[in-house]
Amino acid sequence: YGIALTNGASNNTIRNNTLRTAGGTSGNYGIYLPSSATNNTLANNTVRTNGTSTNYGIFIQDATDNRLLNNTIFTGGTGASNYGIYLVFSGPSAQISVLSGTNITRNTITTNGTAENSGIRFQGSVANNTVLNNTIRTGGNESSNYGIHLSQNSTNNNVSWNRINTNGSSDNHGIMLNSSADWNIFSYNNVSTV
Repeated sequence: YGIALTNGASNNTIRNNTLRTAGGTSGNYGIYLPSSATNNTLANNTVRTNGTSTNYGIFIQDATDNRLLNNTIFTGGTGASNYGIYLVFSGPSAQISVLSGTNITRNTITTNGTAENSGIRFQGSVANNTVLNNTIRTGGNESSNYGIHLSQNSTNNNVSWNRINTNGSSDNHGIMLNSSADWNIFSYNNVSTV
């Protein structure tokens, strides 16, 4: 990890840092916010992660009410499933029933690898978040690369004014929704897919 906020670390500001994480295997993280790391601001950071696969620029798991503002993120790997910003809800707890309240605004995100790379990905019950005015470039030399990917049960999110460019061999999407990703708002996005 470049920076990890653990044990419920909250109300912090992470600003103007340059982070580089890399490894010969998978699972390299630039900034990691696990459960109960709430009300943090991540602003004006430059984050670079690299490895084989499943590398993450900013990874938020079961943590609510965080702000991701004006960050520059480069995420790549020699394998698949590299994500610029990844929000994942692993299941309800005594603290939260959904992952909500995240503001993702004015970030520049570049991801690359083989297949199934995403600029921004929501996984599970990720609801009532804002994705606004981001610039996203997602590529891979194989298929299924996505600019913004809302997977199952991601609901009531506002995705607006984003600039998205995706490319790969086939089945690439600027914006991708899976089953039960309902009641989301998409407006004024500029999407280019090759």
